[in-house]
Amino acid sequence: MNVLSPLLSTIQKDRERLKISYLKVIKYLALINFPTFLILIVSSKEILYLLYGSEYEDGSSVLVFLAIAYCLASLSNPVGSLQIATGRTDLGFKWTIFRVVISPIFIFVGALFDIGTVAVLYALLSIILIVPLWYVQLLPMGQIRLLEYLKQFFKPFLFFIGMVLISKLKMFDFQLFESEIVSVLVKTGTVILMYLVFMFVFDYKTIKELSIIKLRLRV
Repeated sequence: MNVLSPLLSTIQKDRERLKISYLKVIKYLALINFPTFLILIVSSKEILYLLYGSEYEDGSSVLVFLAIAYCLASLSNPVGSLQIATGRTDLGFKWTIFRVVISPIFIFVGALFDIGTVAVLYALLSIILIVPLWYVQLLPMGQIRLLEYLKQFFKPFLFFIGMVLISKLKMFDFQLFESEIVSVLVKTGTVILMYLVFMFVFDYKTIKELSIIKLRLRV
C-alpha cells in the first residue's frame, strides 16, 4: 500500500491504465489475503489456545466471523491510494461518514444478543458494503464496472466461502499428536495445497500471469 499511492499518481492522467493497475492490485491482494485469513479460520481453536489458553477455545466462532469481516475489508484498503491519485479524497470522507453511521447500528443490534451475533452481523456488513463501496468510490473515480471489480476476487472468494463451510462441518476439527502447533502446521499446509490446486484448475491464467511477472523481475 505504501508503494501504490505514488505508483497510481504517476499514471493518474491515463485513466484506462489507472483502472487496470488498480484492478490488478485487488486481484493480487485477494490471492494472498483469502488463503491467509482462511488459515486463521480453520485453525481458530488452536490459535486461541496457543495465544490465550484453553478457556478461550469457545470463542473460535467469533474469530471465524471476524476473520471473514476483515478479509473482505482488506480489499477496500487500496481505495485510499485511488482517492489520492484521482484527487477525490472527498469521496473517502463521505464514505467514512457513511461507515460511522451504519456500523454502530449492526453492532448495537448484535449486542442485544451476544458477542457471537455481533461478529456475525459485522461479517454480514462487510459483504453488504462491497456494492456500495464500488458505487460510491470505484465507479466515479476509475469508471470501474461492478462485474470488472467482482471478477478480480470472485474465484478466491468462492474457494474461501467453500472452505469456511467445510470447516463449519467440523472437517478440520482434528488434533495431531496432541499438539496444537502440529495441527496448525498441517491445516496450513492442507489449505495452501487445496488452494493451489483450485487456482491451477479454475484460474490458471492468473497463475501464468504471476509466473511471467516473476520472470520479468528476475531479468
